[in-house]
Amino acid sequence: MTPEEKNLVEEAKRILNRELETTPLNADMTVRDLLRLNVGLCTTEQFGVVLLDFNSRVLEVTTLFYGGVKDVAVDLRKLCGYVLTSRAHKVILWHNHPSLSKQFSKEDLVLTRAISERLALFDVEVVDHYLVTTTINSLRSSVNWPGGVPESRIPPTEAVAASYEFV
Repeated sequence: MTPEEKNLVEEAKRILNRELETTPLNADMTVRDLLRLNVGLCTTEQFGVVLLDFNSRVLEVTTLFYGGVKDVAVDLRKLCGYVLTSRAHKVILWHNHPSLSKQFSKEDLVLTRAISERLALFDVEVVDHYLVTTTINSLRSSVNWPGGVPESRIPPTEAVAASYEFV
């Protein structure tokens, strides 16, 4: 990207973030735009959150964990602690696949379920989990997620595969 293009992207981020401070985040395309601008394509796997207040206004978009080219270690204790200290009422999870694989893996599903179960104990709703590659896919829409990840589609949390390291 040229310096001018980088400045243009930064300006677009500022405009979108300013708009989201006052407008509830409720449209799937707005979430995709937000992630496209804030995450983009990375060469290493990353995992982060979009924190929302009670009215679904964006409090913060942040990367919490950085991994290698094929996986990322997610510390559930740190993730839950971060969300709880932010006073968020809702959270959108996101991660990327540097391999550009556009499918959620079994490990992604297990991780989403584990986070959802833990945050639900504190009345924090996991709204969705997005996968960022050349496209941005929603877990909620890919498995018809009615308010939680369906039991039949996700293995128990104990069945976590090796590519996610729960610390």
